[in-house]
Amino acid sequence: MTTNIIACLTFLTIGHILAESCTDADLIQKIAEWSNSLPVLIKQDEKRLQNFRDFEPILDNPSLLRNTYYKMVSETQQTACNIIKRIGGSWIKECGFLDGEKIICMDNLHEAVKKNKCLIYSFGLADDWDFELGMAKIGCVVRAFDPNVEIPKKYADIKNLHFEKIGLSNKVGKLKNGAPDGSIRNMPVVNLKGAMEIFGDQDKEITYLKLDVEGAEFYALPEMVKSGVFKQIRQMGIEMHTGSRNLHNPKIIQKHLNSSLMVFKELQETYGFRLIAYNANGCMGKKYCLTRSYHNYHDLVFYKPPSSNLNDSTCDELK
Repeated sequence: MTTNIIACLTFLTIGHILAESCTDADLIQKIAEWSNSLPVLIKQDEKRLQNFRDFEPILDNPSLLRNTYYKMVSETQQTACNIIKRIGGSWIKECGFLDGEKIICMDNLHEAVKKNKCLIYSFGLADDWDFELGMAKIGCVVRAFDPNVEIPKKYADIKNLHFEKIGLSNKVGKLKNGAPDGSIRNMPVVNLKGAMEIFGDQDKEITYLKLDVEGAEFYALPEMVKSGVFKQIRQMGIEMHTGSRNLHNPKIIQKHLNSSLMVFKELQETYGFRLIAYNANGCMGKKYCLTRSYHNYHDLVFYKPPSSNLNDSTCDELK
């Protein structure tokens, strides 16, 4: 506390010394206001916003399209979120990487938890439940979905953790899909609106939507844009699977990379989202890239900031 107060007393914001007395909440607010008003960051963010605004599908040039896609998703917004945290993850010693951690903008999470309105939708778990358990412990209601696993018995009694053995797609019904044992089966699938109807969440805001659906994002995301469900989502963390396992020829590369960038453009221009984080998967690396140039497995985080950043009422709540 003493260190923070001293820092608050001496910290300069655009040529002005802060007040003589200052709480930790005041310090957070002042640093956020100062950093988010830095001309170098504002100019950088404006340029990156314009890149998405100007994007139009790139046809008949897979090389240019690939480079454009990976460049645009790696250039994240720096003034849209004040506090970013990483939750979950497992250390994989064979590749020296913390796999499965999820990045979250915490700006709106405190208020959602305090008002008992924190709602998490998570698609794709396999055997990694760290993120879902962590969010449940924080105080969020967690709706988890995966067609290939069962909920472990030790988690079945957690009152705010709910599980459905269903996959995510662009429709409600069944799809033929390869099971982990190599067999082909009819897998039950649902779109996001259908998933929300299962739990009666149609009129609620999703605090955080997690997608790790092994390529199904290329079908689910355009449908989500078309349905308008992004109006009800505050934040989305998604692992993109753009490697040769899913995009194995120039025609499919052209279709899905163009479609993904158009979705991201729509998120920005229509729904007010900002791309705030990019995280390449260090274990997967570039081995599934046809040209060995790009990280095909990468997490993206889109956050819909409020009209203003930290304000006096927020600081009062945090004291």
